[in-house]
Amino acid sequence: MAVVADAGEPDAEEPLSPQAATGKPDAADPLSPQAADLVRRIARVILDEPAGLMDQVQAAVSAAADEPLRSEPTLAAEVAASTQSNVLHWAAGIARDPGGRVPANLTPEVLGIAREAFRRGIEQTVYTTYHAGQNAVQAYWMRTAFTLSADPAVLRQALEAGSRSVAGFVDEMVAALSEQLRRERAELARSSHARRFEVVSLILDNAPITTGRASTQLGYDLRRRHTAAVLWTDPRHPDQAALAAAAETLGPATRARQVLTVIASSSSMWAWLAAAADNGAAAIAAATGAQPGRRGGRRVQAQPLRRGRHPAADVPPARPAGRPVRRRPARRAGPAGRTAGP
Repeated sequence: MAVVADAGEPDAEEPLSPQAATGKPDAADPLSPQAADLVRRIARVILDEPAGLMDQVQAAVSAAADEPLRSEPTLAAEVAASTQSNVLHWAAGIARDPGGRVPANLTPEVLGIAREAFRRGIEQTVYTTYHAGQNAVQAYWMRTAFTLSADPAVLRQALEAGSRSVAGFVDEMVAALSEQLRRERAELARSSHARRFEVVSLILDNAPITTGRASTQLGYDLRRRHTAAVLWTDPRHPDQAALAAAAETLGPATRARQVLTVIASSSSMWAWLAAAADNGAAAIAAATGAQPGRRGGRRVQAQPLRRGRHPAADVPPARPAGRPVRRRPARRAGPAGRTAGP
């Protein structure tokens, strides 16, 4: 089955199945003893002789996956390991409980390749790869069922049970992986901003940290000249998503080579623009003006601070050369557009 997860949403025009809407398989009549026995026998074939099914599932998943997952040997091997883990987990689950739900399989090999796909920006392949694997399993399940039974009533129940179970398992996997990666992404963002805030605070406090070390930890070249700016929203209605969206527009709007952002509070963000070609207030205001407010006004406000150089490097708060950094935050712009602070 598929090996990557999508942190977004399915296409809005694609109708959701009951499984996708509820996260559980469709309700069904209890299996007859004969049908439950056939389900177990089919699952046992998969568990005892997995090679036949795995070749077909691997081929289907590989064909549906994005190119890096097919062409890079290490990634291809991780895809194969994840796919096999998913198939065997599902087969063991339906063998134990022919009519029950098979829980998601968040093993290290499954999570590992999902994280790698997410890091490479190809997590959207989840839908095609998982459903390609699902289709291969269903086709194999049907062929095996007809080799093990000729009773129409028993076959019907066993086929429906297999199809319902694998579809429910795929929905469980997509939901579980998406939620897991969403949590990890949020935690990564929080820890990244926390690390940046700590390093910036050390610089502002004139702590003994070298330019090279600070640049490495921030992922931002402190040796360039830069412009500092503060973005903020109404403190009564903090909106980190709007702040982040506005910050992303600053680089292109000012033609900066790099942008460093630090979350200062729930309603404000600090930004530094390296070697910005257009660092005037008008350019920065235009960049954030695209963020509409809840009542038609601007949701995010921004104000550039004075340009300059830190004694050791081009670091916030961008004061004129030679002036020491005081033990207080960078100057901030107030809600009315006035510059607050020393």
